[in-house]
Amino acid sequence: MKVQEFLSHHGIQSGNPFAEEDAQTDTVFKEHCVRTTFHPAWDKIAGTPGEPSTSVVFGEKGAGKTALRLQLTKNIDDFNAKNPERRVLTVDYVEFNQSLDLLASAWAGDEGKALASWRIWDHIDSILSNAVGGVVDGILKKDGEGASIRDQDARSLSRAQKRDLLLMTAIYDSRTAEPFRSRWNRLRRRLRFGVASTYLWNLLAVVVGVGALAGAAYIQFGTEDGEKWLFKPWPYVVGFAGCVPFLLKGLKNWWLASVVRREVRVVTRRPADMRFVFSRFKSAELEDQPLPRRRQTDARYELLSKFLELLEKLQYRGMMVLMDRVDEPSRINGAPEKMRLFVWPMLDSKLLRYPGIGFKMLLPIQLASFLPREDRAFHDRARLDKLNLVRSLDWTGQALFDLANDRLAACGEQGETGRRLRSLFDSSLTTTDIVQSFDKLRVPRHLFKFLYRVIAEHCQAHSSDDPQWEISAPIFHASLAVYLRDMKSIEDGIAVG
Repeated sequence: MKVQEFLSHHGIQSGNPFAEEDAQTDTVFKEHCVRTTFHPAWDKIAGTPGEPSTSVVFGEKGAGKTALRLQLTKNIDDFNAKNPERRVLTVDYVEFNQSLDLLASAWAGDEGKALASWRIWDHIDSILSNAVGGVVDGILKKDGEGASIRDQDARSLSRAQKRDLLLMTAIYDSRTAEPFRSRWNRLRRRLRFGVASTYLWNLLAVVVGVGALAGAAYIQFGTEDGEKWLFKPWPYVVGFAGCVPFLLKGLKNWWLASVVRREVRVVTRRPADMRFVFSRFKSAELEDQPLPRRRQTDARYELLSKFLELLEKLQYRGMMVLMDRVDEPSRINGAPEKMRLFVWPMLDSKLLRYPGIGFKMLLPIQLASFLPREDRAFHDRARLDKLNLVRSLDWTGQALFDLANDRLAACGEQGETGRRLRSLFDSSLTTTDIVQSFDKLRVPRHLFKFLYRVIAEHCQAHSSDDPQWEISAPIFHASLAVYLRDMKSIEDGIAVG
C-alpha cells in the first residue's frame, strides 16, 4: 500500500504534510501556516510590530525557533504594507561564520580565545553591518533586496545625515555583489552628496607645486644666470609647502582608517577603501564624529542613534533584530560553553531596551541552564525580568494535536479543508490517547518525524489489494515506543543505525 494512496483517501492531495522538518524548506508552513498557526506564547514573543520590543526565548531543537523567526518577519512585512509611513526595518541576525572567522584570525585561529574576547560592541558592529547593508540595498534598489526606499526620501536627508550614512557604509557595509568603491559612489550619487569642494586642497597643492617647479625650470633655461637659481632652495620649498596640506590630510585619513579597521573586528573592509571615502569629505565634516576608534560602546551607541534618525527620515520608525541559529556556526558547532561566550555579552539591558530597537533572541535551550549560575552583576546588567523572557518553548500534547490538524487542513483537496487528524486512526485510539502520546514528543519536529514514520509503517503493513484506511492502535503504540527510544538515544549522543 502506497503512502500517497493512504493520504489521497483522506483528502490530502498536495504531498505529505509531515515530510519536512525544517521551517526554511517547509512549503506547507510557508504557504499556509505562517500566518495562521502559532505557538501558544506567540503574543508575548511578537508584541506589537509598530512598537519594537525585546523577547528572549529558549527552545530545544525542533521547537520552532526558525518558524518563529519567519513568522515574525511575515508579521512585520504585513504591518509595513499597511503602514508605509511608520514601517519597521527587519534585520536578520543569523549568519555568524564570517564574523567569528575574522575574529579568530586575529587570534591565530584560537577559537577559545576569540570567543572569550567577543564583546557587546562586536555584536553592535555586526548588527550595524547587516542593517546598513540592507538600507543601502534599498536605496540602490539592488535586485529588490533590502528595504524599499523611495528616491525622494533618500534625497530628503540633510547633508549631515547623508554624510553619516556614507560614513557608516564605508565602515560597515559588507555586501560583495559589486566592488565597494563602485557601490559607494553609486550611493553618493543617488543621495546627491556633492564632494567637489573636497578637491580644493588637492588642486591647490598641484597648482602651487607645478607653478614653483615651472618657475624654477624657466629660470634654469630662460635666463642667463639660471644655473645659479637651479641650486636655490626656494622652488623646492614652495613646491613642498603647497603639498603639505594634502599630505597632512592623507596621513590623517590613513591613521583614521587603520584605527577603525583594527577596532571593528567583525567586518571585512580594506583600509584603502576607507581612506578613499574619508578623502571625499571636508576635514570639518569628520571632526568629532563618533567613529569606532576604541573597543568601547559609547561610539557604537551614538552610531545606533544616528542610524535610527536616518531610518526615521526614510519612513521607518524603528528596527527589529531577529537573532537565531547561534548553535550553527562552525566555530561554535552546538557547544553550550561556546554559545554562552558568544551570546552573553549581548544580554545587556541598555542595548536590548534601546529606544527604537527590538530584539527577538531565539536561543538554544542549553543556554537556559547557565542563567541560575550567573552572579548578581550579570542579572543586574541583563534585567531579564523586563525582556519578555520565555524560559522554554514548550508544546503541550494538545498544542501539537492542533498543529497536526492545521497542517492536514492546509494540504486538503482544493475547495475542501481535508480531514482531521483523528480520522487517520481507528476508533480504538481515543483523542485523549493521541494527545497524551503527543505530549511525550514535546516539539513539532519530533511530531512530524513520528507521524511520517507511523503512516509509512501502517502502509508497509498492508497491500493495495487489501487496504486499511485507519491506523490501528498496536501500530501506533509500537511506532511510538520505537521512536521515543530512538529519540532518547539521539539526545544522549548515541549513534543510531
